[in-house]
Amino acid sequence: MTDAEQRIIDAAVSLFGERGYHGTSIRAISEAARVSVGAIYHHYPSKEDVFIAIVRREFDRRRRVIEELRTQGLSPETLVREIARIHFAMLEDHRDSVGLLGQALPAGMVSLRGKLLALEREFAGYLAELLEEGIRVGDVRSCHTWTAAYAILGMTKVVTARALGEDAVAQELRVRGPDELAEFAWRALCAVKEERS
Repeated sequence: MTDAEQRIIDAAVSLFGERGYHGTSIRAISEAARVSVGAIYHHYPSKEDVFIAIVRREFDRRRRVIEELRTQGLSPETLVREIARIHFAMLEDHRDSVGLLGQALPAGMVSLRGKLLALEREFAGYLAELLEEGIRVGDVRSCHTWTAAYAILGMTKVVTARALGEDAVAQELRVRGPDELAEFAWRALCAVKEERS
């Protein structure tokens, strides 16, 4: 990512978070990023594409973290727990970007919703592949991996959205969320041999 692209994305994250999607214009992003409107359109054909680039960056961040963890030879249960812990650490470090993932979009945003669903489907597919690998080696119970992947994503999305608040419940979720989510996910996924040990 070039310096200009980074400034565009950083400015857009801040503005989308403050003003919402519709309240943010390309001109406002260009002013905040200190680049021309033309420079934005050079990198991103539309405001939708700027928004999608932000979501893509968050998904890619998580995928890289999971891949790094997988190379460490961790047990499946430890891997699940580490993924949850790191997700919540990223939540603190990238609060504005993560907050955009849960932002409600107006009903007319069919094209943007479609692009967001495609990204979510891509990440769910990645999780489904990991689950299939776990089933093959006997660590994960036999299940419909796409259903399990979407269940994990949905559970994580809801808890994350609530954890972004500033009240006592949100603060508690940020502290206890990683362990609780990992426990629920692992108990739902672990193979019978793991449950009996």
